[in-house]
Amino acid sequence: MSTKIIAAIVTIMIIIGSLAVYAQIVPDRTKEAVISASAAQRMKLHKELSKKYPNLPDDIYQYLEKTYPHFATRFLKSKIAVLQSMDSRELAELYRNVSREIDTAYSVQRSKFRKEAFSLLNDKYPDMQKDMRSWRAEKGFKAGAAEQIRQKYPEFRTDCMKIIQEKHPAIFMTMMRDTMSAIVEKDPKLPIEIKMEISGIMQEKAPELLAEIASDPGVMNPAKFRAMLRDNPRLAAAVMERLDSKFGDRIRELKRTVISSLIEKDSKEMLSLCSDILSMIETKYPELPGEVVKKALQARKDFESGMRSSHRAFFDEMASLRNESFPLLLKDVTASIDRFSPELRKKMKASTESEFPGFEKKTGEFIGKKYPDLNSTIMQTLK
Repeated sequence: MSTKIIAAIVTIMIIIGSLAVYAQIVPDRTKEAVISASAAQRMKLHKELSKKYPNLPDDIYQYLEKTYPHFATRFLKSKIAVLQSMDSRELAELYRNVSREIDTAYSVQRSKFRKEAFSLLNDKYPDMQKDMRSWRAEKGFKAGAAEQIRQKYPEFRTDCMKIIQEKHPAIFMTMMRDTMSAIVEKDPKLPIEIKMEISGIMQEKAPELLAEIASDPGVMNPAKFRAMLRDNPRLAAAVMERLDSKFGDRIRELKRTVISSLIEKDSKEMLSLCSDILSMIETKYPELPGEVVKKALQARKDFESGMRSSHRAFFDEMASLRNESFPLLLKDVTASIDRFSPELRKKMKASTESEFPGFEKKTGEFIGKKYPDLNSTIMQTLK
């Protein structure tokens, strides 16, 4: 298991946990207003909060860590415990129902958004991808959390491997087997059909790349192939449009089948692994979650002052397109989850109060003193 995979698991858990924290901090009335707001309203709110309260996320995180030691890891473990208490078949069914409902509701918008987004990149802003890569390289973003963890905590990977070897020795091989079994059972011909279709598109649109693949079959490695598509946005547009029109429904249904199978068969083991890694971080690397959050917040600030500032027209147009295509996506996803699992959000909220007594009251008092007009600003901006 590579350091990148371990770092990705840790980073995703911590950042998702941070978002969940902010969702529980604000009063229910304010939270529901944010959920019900359109994408355009939430974009407006994000800009207003970033401008008016630039240190808000960091202030909240520092307060929580001071008030509740090891807050980040304990918070995430409490959420994992809720999921572990649920039947894995119930979780798989929840994912199937919600994903199918959202896929159906947004099928037309999704195709339209993809087509218009590629048109923006290819026709109006052809240098955007190159500029983004140059900026990320200049800022050292390629290193990311994996490199940060490797350099500062050289024993971290070894400690994670030890947990896997001692407690979860077969987890990733089992997940790979279950993935292949789900594909074979649901639609075994689809992967080959997709590869053949991509080869046909490349022969038509970029025959020179086929020669490169022939000389280096490793280019068809998924990561390398995605990089090739990033470097050739017109080819990427052709591939995505053709695959969506020809195989879109089958791809989405196969993806749903595979993920549902993994949730049903392997989620208990994976959640246990995540909890074990968090316990190890809590005892041996207590500073790591704060550093990951700090890096994520700084990356957001660098992006706002760098790429977004110098390419404002592109990002504004892309945001407008996204807002038009998916105006109420968050509200629809939340409503779907509540419809198929009415108690889940209540259980998540209760787990926080159980792990951190007085959480909402104490945090509310802190925010009230530090940012007395925060909730009124949110409600006013969303009008």
